[in-house]
Amino acid sequence: MTVPKVVCFCCTKGRFEILRKSISFFLAQDYENKELVIMNNHEVPLVLSEELQSENITVVNKGASTSIEHFVDMMNEVLQTLEGDFIAPAWDDDDVWLPWHLSSLVKLFTPTAQAVRTSPNYHFYCRNGKPSINMLGCICEPTHLVRL
Repeated sequence: MTVPKVVCFCCTKGRFEILRKSISFFLAQDYENKELVIMNNHEVPLVLSEELQSENITVVNKGASTSIEHFVDMMNEVLQTLEGDFIAPAWDDDDVWLPWHLSSLVKLFTPTAQAVRTSPNYHFYCRNGKPSINMLGCICEPTHLVRL
């Protein structure tokens, strides 16, 4: 049986230290068939280090958007190019993703389901790229996985 591919989609703009943490959370996932697609909406292009080039991470440098509408257009353009079985469309760069995040979402899928979502009691995130992790009650967007 083949393991479905999960594509995680991350938008970022100049938050390089925070994105570095987000990439480490992606790499720590216990789900094996995964890809991280990063859309960089910043005038400074992102370049993956040599060590990350074999880790199923893709960077799409779109340059800085001039408006929210332009940003949405860029995001939709990138989303149209993704290939896989499922997409985690909100891999927020400042969220903390526990190692079993993707595998637990995939387990919720039934053959007829088009999407699953969870709404955890707590939400973890990094503030300003600092080494601390903050916790909130679940006031953030729910975690979801959508069939492509």
